Amino acid sequence: MKHTRAFGSQRGMKITPHSNPILQVGTTRNRGERELNNPPPLMAMARRGRAKVDGKTRHFRNNTGKWIIAAVVAVTVVFSGKVVMAGSSDVSIEGASAIFSPKMPDTGAVFLRIINKGDMDDALVGVNINITKVRAALHDTKDGKMVKTERIIIPARGAVELKRGGLHIMLYDLPSDIKEGQEYSLTLRFEKSGEKDVRVKFMGGRLHDMHKH
Repeated sequence: MKHTRAFGSQRGMKITPHSNPILQVGTTRNRGERELNNPPPLMAMARRGRAKVDGKTRHFRNNTGKWIIAAVVAVTVVFSGKVVMAGSSDVSIEGASAIFSPKMPDTGAVFLRIINKGDMDDALVGVNINITKVRAALHDTKDGKMVKTERIIIPARGAVELKRGGLHIMLYDLPSDIKEGQEYSLTLRFEKSGEKDVRVKFMGGRLHDMHKH
């Protein structure tokens, strides 16, 4: 009767993981556990924010955590019903009105109040009014004279009032048919907040103390 010898039981035959598939499975499992506990140099460097590129060690930042936080904030903002970017301005305008100049019938001025509820400064850098051929410009009053200005700073969590004797918006080339009580659309252009439209009504007042240039 012939007896079948067990695999690898021959005298002098050395059993290794490479010659035995069963041992190979166990060895692979053990190797994976060892690499998890003692990762290869490249993996360890990646965990520490380093990697070898072209034979040189390069440092990089792991921004995964920051992206997760940003995503959570974005979702929270969307579901809150109000989109306000972090570090932004939140500008609103109130009390807009316009008056005519007493000595220059084709000239007028606009007064209003600008409120910035955001946590960053903003600036009013331009203005337009929807009246054909009418020019609008930002002005300030210094030493009793009006001077043109390129920008008006609106401080964070603050307000700026455009009024008689101070900052204001000048209107040039007004048509003669504009009457008291008429309303027009005024577009204010801000550095960070973009364009804001507001209705402005012409009142009966006159620029008695603002005609000097």
